[in-house]
Amino acid sequence: MPNSEQRTDKLQLLSFTLDREVYAIDVMKIQGVERYTEITAIPKMPPFVEGMIDLRGQIVPVIDMKKRFSLSPIEPDNSTRIIITEMNKKLTGLLVDSVAEVFQIERREIGDIPPVGGYKLNLEFLVGVVRHNEGLVMIIDLEKVFTFEEKEHLTEMSGKQLDTLPDK
Repeated sequence: MPNSEQRTDKLQLLSFTLDREVYAIDVMKIQGVERYTEITAIPKMPPFVEGMIDLRGQIVPVIDMKKRFSLSPIEPDNSTRIIITEMNKKLTGLLVDSVAEVFQIERREIGDIPPVGGYKLNLEFLVGVVRHNEGLVMIIDLEKVFTFEEKEHLTEMSGKQLDTLPDK
């Protein structure tokens, strides 16, 4: 029994940067990490929906995480990555400045986000914060980053096959 308890007490995270801040998500939600590629814009989308990409014949919506968190938009460079995640059993890409590493923590190491100067902030998408590599990493709950309606819309966009493309 100790082995199964140990597995549930540990959490593997993929860390990434937005500006100079480090965030992380559970690796169990990640399908892959792709280099930046040209993103096709979609009219009348919320500002944080950057567009869509063709990922091996499948349409995947791409979210600019900096815009989603009300930061300045990403200026793509050689470090820019698209983290392919699964939400509602459909793929969604998360555009980030860079991907750092996969690391493991004990769940008990996750601390709460402290209140900021008496402001009531909507930070329910943050699981907590953990110390790693002499800095703080904010852990994101992908299920809470988007509203129910946003997740439904992204699900509708994702996964459509591009029939005109040859098989790879």
